[in-house]
Amino acid sequence: MENQVNKISKETLGETFFTVNFFRRVITALLLGGLTLWILISESPYIGFFISFLAFLILIEWGMVVFKSDKPHNTRILWLFLGVTYLLLGIFGFYQLYEYSALLGISLLLLIWSTDIGAYFAGKIIGGPKLAPSISPNKTWSGAIGGTLSASTTALIISAYLYEGFNWPMVAFLVLCSILGQVGDLLESRIKRHFKIKDSGKILPGHGGLIDRLDSLLFVGIFLFIFYSIIGFATIFNL
Repeated sequence: MENQVNKISKETLGETFFTVNFFRRVITALLLGGLTLWILISESPYIGFFISFLAFLILIEWGMVVFKSDKPHNTRILWLFLGVTYLLLGIFGFYQLYEYSALLGISLLLLIWSTDIGAYFAGKIIGGPKLAPSISPNKTWSGAIGGTLSASTTALIISAYLYEGFNWPMVAFLVLCSILGQVGDLLESRIKRHFKIKDSGKILPGHGGLIDRLDSLLFVGIFLFIFYSIIGFATIFNL
């Protein structure tokens, strides 16, 4: 009986993880993530062009979401303005951090990715109560906690690498960014429900649109922009 239960559990896990969409997500993430890291790590002179082109694609994607909707014309204009402001501030906030320290910019990307990975696997394996069923029915509290724990581990590793020890204010700052990233994910889900769409686009196989993939980073970017404008990064990172 126990062997039968174990067999069913393994088959269920296999069906849960190893789907065609899962492999699409993994391949797309590895290719685009690898390209992004290579550009940022190499501090290529094309970084400005890369980020500007990415911003252009994101704004085009947002414009298509708004103007394909059935909302009244004035409402669409308002949403377009709010969205463009939100997206540009998010991108600029991240770029400010990268300009301050390329290593910190790269570290933030790794933190966001580790949050997504931790949340995905914790949510799939543990399941449990839904985090916000009316907004995103697939997200669970176990996924949110798993993502935060994964990000906390990543933040400790980043701190140990950058400072040869633990810079606790920086670790706390990065963990906060992880939590805000999850809030940004929920916010984007709420906006998609408002526009009655599943994905912001179809440019990324297995992921949907660029905004779908960057929703956490964009929300964190706005926080970074505000934080930098009021306090400055040096008070936390001292690099």
